[in-house]
Amino acid sequence: MSSISASTDRAKPRFTTPIHVAFWLLVNPSGWRAALDEIDPTLPIDFSITSLNPQQRKNRNLWRFLLYNYLLLISMSTLAVLIVLNLSGASRPVIIQSVWLTFGYSLILPLVMGYAFSVGSGMVFAGLIALGIGLLARQTDFFFLPVALAGGLTGCVLLNRSRDTRLIFRGRHIIGLLAGFISAGILLSLGVLIVSGKIFGFSLGNPGGAPVHDPFAQIIAITSGVLYAIAFTIAVAAKAHKSFWRSLPAGVIAGMILAISYYFFVRSEENSPIFLISAAIGAGLLMFLLFSSPWLLTDWVGGPQAAAVAAAVITGVSWVRLGSYLVVGFSENQANYFWALLTVGIGLSFSTWRPILLLPFVSVWNNFLYSLERGKKTGPLKFFRLHSVFWEEGQLIHWPGLDEYLLLQAERDPQEYEKNAVMLAHTPQRGIVQSVEIELITRKFEDCADLFSIAEVYKYTQSKFLDGPAAIILRTFFQMSRDAESALNLPTVYQSRLALGRLRSDLNLFQRELFFSNHPYTQWFTSVLAKWDRIFESHINHLTQESSFQQEIVNPYICGMPLNNEQEVFVGRTDIMARIERLLTDPNRPPLHLFGQRRMGKTSLLLNLDHYLPSSMICVFLDGQALGGYRDTGEVFAYIIEEIRSKTYRQHGLKLPQLHLDEDPTSDYSRISKWVDTVEKILDSQHLYILTMLDEFEALTLALQEAELKAQDFLGLARFMIQHRPHFKSLYVGSHSLDEIGLWSTFLFNAQVVKVGRLAPVETLRLIENPVKNFNLKYDPIASQRILNLTSGHPHLVQSVCFELVMIKNEQPGSRRFLVTLPDVEEAVKRSLSSISFFFADIRGKQINPETMSMLDYLADKGENEVIAQGAWAARFPTHFDRNLALALKRDLVEQVDGGFKFQVEMIRRWFAERPF
Repeated sequence: MSSISASTDRAKPRFTTPIHVAFWLLVNPSGWRAALDEIDPTLPIDFSITSLNPQQRKNRNLWRFLLYNYLLLISMSTLAVLIVLNLSGASRPVIIQSVWLTFGYSLILPLVMGYAFSVGSGMVFAGLIALGIGLLARQTDFFFLPVALAGGLTGCVLLNRSRDTRLIFRGRHIIGLLAGFISAGILLSLGVLIVSGKIFGFSLGNPGGAPVHDPFAQIIAITSGVLYAIAFTIAVAAKAHKSFWRSLPAGVIAGMILAISYYFFVRSEENSPIFLISAAIGAGLLMFLLFSSPWLLTDWVGGPQAAAVAAAVITGVSWVRLGSYLVVGFSENQANYFWALLTVGIGLSFSTWRPILLLPFVSVWNNFLYSLERGKKTGPLKFFRLHSVFWEEGQLIHWPGLDEYLLLQAERDPQEYEKNAVMLAHTPQRGIVQSVEIELITRKFEDCADLFSIAEVYKYTQSKFLDGPAAIILRTFFQMSRDAESALNLPTVYQSRLALGRLRSDLNLFQRELFFSNHPYTQWFTSVLAKWDRIFESHINHLTQESSFQQEIVNPYICGMPLNNEQEVFVGRTDIMARIERLLTDPNRPPLHLFGQRRMGKTSLLLNLDHYLPSSMICVFLDGQALGGYRDTGEVFAYIIEEIRSKTYRQHGLKLPQLHLDEDPTSDYSRISKWVDTVEKILDSQHLYILTMLDEFEALTLALQEAELKAQDFLGLARFMIQHRPHFKSLYVGSHSLDEIGLWSTFLFNAQVVKVGRLAPVETLRLIENPVKNFNLKYDPIASQRILNLTSGHPHLVQSVCFELVMIKNEQPGSRRFLVTLPDVEEAVKRSLSSISFFFADIRGKQINPETMSMLDYLADKGENEVIAQGAWAARFPTHFDRNLALALKRDLVEQVDGGFKFQVEMIRRWFAERPF
């Protein structure tokens, strides 16, 4: 036996009764799923006996469950009818007849429904019919009502299973319903002809009259049995997805039972035990066929929603017609069809009207439980599991007071609250969970007493239940928390103070945006923002006083991170800025390809570009590495468009229309194109232009290469936007030349290339000596010139050396602190070679090949400013020398001097010479 069956045999599932099953299926479907999981997690929620696989059939717990509930359904139904009729004062003959009918229906219906259709639905269907017909006693004119109610409620069970009780029909559903009704009409007409005897040329008369002569009884019984065997076999084969021949034995047995029961029904005396048992068994078999056959056909044509309705309606209405031939004393009345339909509708819509009808009463119960919990001041909640939210799954509106109950549990038992929140987040109560989550997160935000707690709060306030406006607002808070953490981790007081100043500016801007927005959660966060603003201000003042007291030299240099437009340390690039401006104002508006080696300041240039361009140019910065995480063209453009909308609103207060993508990805192209057309007209009327700046665009290559069609979609749509929309302009930034960027080369073949190189000597000296206003560190001219010679104006190396210099000077006594000398520079270079070793390792490991690496090692060992003749170098490394030399030149590592070659940057040469790996 497998581990699954063995484990289910060892672990005893909970004791259940047919009442439990009916409650779960009608009110709490997840409870039925949980009960099945205790028996065998592999069981489908609508399993039947014939659909069990060999492994499931070995599960003794399953057979024990089926047998117990089958016997309980028979005994409970029979006992209930017996007790109710006795209490109502019914006569002894009526009680006996009703008990026999109940016993017969509860004996056959759960068996045949559970075998061939569904165990759970079969219990509901059989229990309702057995109880209803038994309790009606001799009121035979109303026998159709329990059948109609059973059909409607069983249809409701099937709708609950598909989690769709809206009964919204479309073309496919209507066709399925028509197919079910037509097939049922044919089946019903044939059945009437057989049970009445008309198809054989004689009439049996009213049921319960004189016994039918034996030859006629045999003919009708055998014919009915054969036809039923065929219909039953087809139903079993279709439901269990088995062949006709494998299902035939079960069909033969069912046909024999029907034939025997019908034979004794027409041959026995009215109201005799065998007459009543035969009537119940035969009618039960017919009811199964009336329900299952239209369900199967309609499900195949129109889906499960239409199938549930068709099966319920046909079962309820057809019994009005069949009752004339199968129920003693039944008189067919046209009004009964209306009452049958009404009863079916009540049953089908049970999950819709029940929660609304019971809401006031259940709310009183919930409030009573909450009062009990509030009376106890501490400890976990004992009665919350009895709240209706855990058993009334049909309630579509928010339960009154549930938010207060969840908040109470979050305070007293956080772990249990987390479990309940996960469960409720997948129900109509998700909005309540979101409100509670926002309240809890807001409380944690408000509890932040200093900057250190603000920097930590994002780590324990993330929520997977929030979406919409609330999620957008909270993401901003989380980002501010992360930024505060980054500010605290910066190496110098000055940089921390500068970062906190920017963060406070962002917070104030966010405050204004919330004030003028219509977000429903704005009022939740205004007090939090005000408190955080005071904390930021207090910490900034503290850092200012600390820096002044220690006479610390401010360290404005940013090493390894892009410089944004609020940092004074960004210098130079005016020539590149001017060229970009000229190219962007060109009527032909070609796409621009900004190219330069890594750490050359390309991203910093982008972040500062909008200061140099006209205000009519809206610069939208896009991170290619972030976009590389998307795997769908529509998602990429949706992200880009949201960035465009956000920047346009922030810069000009202009609200651009939203983009709504369809579930069908093939329509994304047309929807995006229409959006661009609409925005183009708006921009033209406002004399504005959109400049999308895609940084590290090569990072998208891997995502685009996953499917060639995806690359065509993305690049084709991007090219279409660039070439035909004068108010949309594009700038692509990367560290590779056109011959190295693969599929992008055809896209950017006509792009204007702008190369970003090292800083000019004047710009370099300004960055060294005057990075910000009132910089209090002075340089010996020899020292600053030495930095220029060592870095050759490489912006990353200049920033790194100067950063280390300030760190070194702050470690020195006050008498030596404010003047940089040559030994200080050498010490700073030594530290820098170690602190930014990843920069050098990237050059060595990723930008050049092993042959070029060996050539550069050899050149580096010759010393500072040493030049090697091309011939001598080629003689030392003859294999592919020209190709490897070209690579070193392309990476700006060496330069040609007087017929020979030397390192362009002395610091890079030193790292190659030291080779610290």
